[in-house]
Amino acid sequence: MTSSIEPLLRPRPDGSGYESADDDVPRRMRGYYSFAPDPSDTFRARHAMGNGANGVWTATRFSMPPGLSDSNPHDIFASRPIRSATGTRKRFVIRSRHVPALSPSTTMAIFTDGACTNNGAGVGKSSSTGTPQGGCAFVLNGDAGGIIAFPLETQEPSNVGNDQTNNRAELQAAIEALQFRSWSGEGWGRVVLITDSEYVAFGATLWLRRWAENGWRTSQGGGVKNADLWHELSDSMGEMANDGCEVSFWKVPRRWVAKADMAARQAANNAGPDQHAPIYGIVL
Repeated sequence: MTSSIEPLLRPRPDGSGYESADDDVPRRMRGYYSFAPDPSDTFRARHAMGNGANGVWTATRFSMPPGLSDSNPHDIFASRPIRSATGTRKRFVIRSRHVPALSPSTTMAIFTDGACTNNGAGVGKSSSTGTPQGGCAFVLNGDAGGIIAFPLETQEPSNVGNDQTNNRAELQAAIEALQFRSWSGEGWGRVVLITDSEYVAFGATLWLRRWAENGWRTSQGGGVKNADLWHELSDSMGEMANDGCEVSFWKVPRRWVAKADMAARQAANNAGPDQHAPIYGIVL
């Protein structure tokens, strides 16, 4: 999948590199809601994400070359209007000057984060400041309406009560971001989840495979915590791989996910519902 616009490059006014002359023009994406994904896209995504070996799918790592190792993600991805078969929407799309060196032009990013008040107090337990409550958030573009935030449910996708923790909130934020829309249907060949969580980024790209190979036991022999959410994340990534869309994670310092962090903290101040209910983006 490729963009139908092949922009020219021009020096940026501050001399810091090259910017696309057409970066402010809506990029056109070839969505395929009405027909099957290209078999070559599906082969590429499945191969990159482990082909579902041992019953799990793992994401790839989005990493910077030495010269860009400390890059602000907004230097790599820009909030731009995107035209596709489903209409015009804003997404964090890879800047043209990084195509194809870092990733194809059909690469978009989502910022995710989770938070939890009274982290680790446990189900139904209270600390001196109250019971734990998780909050999740993901950010689709630079506009105020591009922030999706919600409190963590008492009973998550497994419909079993679980401890409210930062880790569960961060995992749920990533899952909801992937399930929010049919990203492959919009024409994306790669979705990069940008997070400050080492637990989520390393788990999705590395530990999932090891856990599955070890019968869902850790290297210390104990059961994998939050296994229900890890299975949910793996299944979501597998669906995207089969649709020809690669999932990647980029671990960054907290300052680069400030909007998602603030939104997740605010969401954690609200009581969550008992039952899990997926969030689907119809308009956004």
